[in-house]
Amino acid sequence: MSNSQYSNAFKRHIELFKTDYLSYSREQFASTKVKNGLTHPGEFGTLRENISKKLIEGIIPSSKKIKTKGFILNSNNDTSGEQDLIIYSDADTPVLTLESTSFFPVETVVSVGQIKSVIQTKGDLKEILNNLVKVKKVRDNMGHGSVIWRTQTIWEPNNYYKDNQYDQIFTFLICEKLNFKITASEIDALYDNGTESYLKHNLILDITNGLFGYQVPTEPFVGIPHDSGNGKLPSKIDASSNAHIEYFLINAHLFISSNTIFHPDIGRYT
Repeated sequence: MSNSQYSNAFKRHIELFKTDYLSYSREQFASTKVKNGLTHPGEFGTLRENISKKLIEGIIPSSKKIKTKGFILNSNNDTSGEQDLIIYSDADTPVLTLESTSFFPVETVVSVGQIKSVIQTKGDLKEILNNLVKVKKVRDNMGHGSVIWRTQTIWEPNNYYKDNQYDQIFTFLICEKLNFKITASEIDALYDNGTESYLKHNLILDITNGLFGYQVPTEPFVGIPHDSGNGKLPSKIDASSNAHIEYFLINAHLFISSNTIFHPDIGRYT
């Protein structure tokens, strides 16, 4: 079943995102007088972050907010690199901002995204993906705290379970395109040796070429990293029509809406 009005609005929302990301953003800062063709590359990147923010805001509940630029940290002195988009529980997150730099306790962060233009090399992609691994490691090392909200019934409801898809931060990459040929399995091989499955990216949205995620044969495409136990294999949806963006948003909605919210004990941070 579906709703034609919602479906039409959803598709229009995606079309506007594509137009703004691929065309409007470049038109705003295009120049033939500089090497990279952009008069203000920093502002160009910021515009694309805001375009991506608007895309995701359209499909998440009002209880979640998105901020551009910030660092994720825990009370065990771990800090991520700077992230482009941080999605967090608005009611439960004490965001500390000093001189335009924002810090987010990892307990209430539900999703983190990197927003890029053209990724030129596999080495560049590897760096981005391993940056996102560090975000999940900050959650992994936060220690055990009480749970504010959890979508599932679990035997020990206040515990953190690293292999639980909803206890993990949902990580994603949005880019104009990967400027090289690569398969989903080859992307999986870019991770540093020893990287556990649950620390890997959930989704990579290459707007021009397709969506990279995971799939069990004969079952729906999902944003859950694979491992040898659950049979999920790296997979890709090609950029025919806008199905790749639709699947990105459907998965993002599910995980961002269902992510476990832990209590941030600020006394332990200070």
